[in-house]
Amino acid sequence: MTAGIVEFEPVIPTEAQIDHLFELLKARRHRISHQDLPSFAEHKRFVEAHPYRVWYLVKWDGDLVGGVYLGEDNAIGVNIEDRAVDACLGPALDKIIQEFDPLPSIPSVRPNRFYINVPPSNAALIAGLEKRGCALLQLSFALTNPD
Repeated sequence: MTAGIVEFEPVIPTEAQIDHLFELLKARRHRISHQDLPSFAEHKRFVEAHPYRVWYLVKWDGDLVGGVYLGEDNAIGVNIEDRAVDACLGPALDKIIQEFDPLPSIPSVRPNRFYINVPPSNAALIAGLEKRGCALLQLSFALTNPD
């Protein structure tokens, strides 16, 4: 099921957007940056800091299904519900690629191209990226801290 209208709402942020982003965060099944849900106050401070070059809420046929952002490190963050990946991934990536250029490379800090970090559990996103011909760059592993 991929038909439908995909829309992007810039995160400003408004109180409603902060609430919507928190609901999306609570519902997220695939995680990289955090394992524990932050408090609403922590979340609100993060969103108000607007840490990305650009950040959009993603809507599919008027239904909020996720978010996409572009970071200062040229990383594109894609957090779209599995059911909406087929319909929304292409338009989301196209929007970023058409409207922005990668920032210049900083050796060992920032590559000169866009890239996407994907949790290995996110089979829908992996399949969507593979369909678009995206190449696997690396595998990353988290080290555990000794107690």
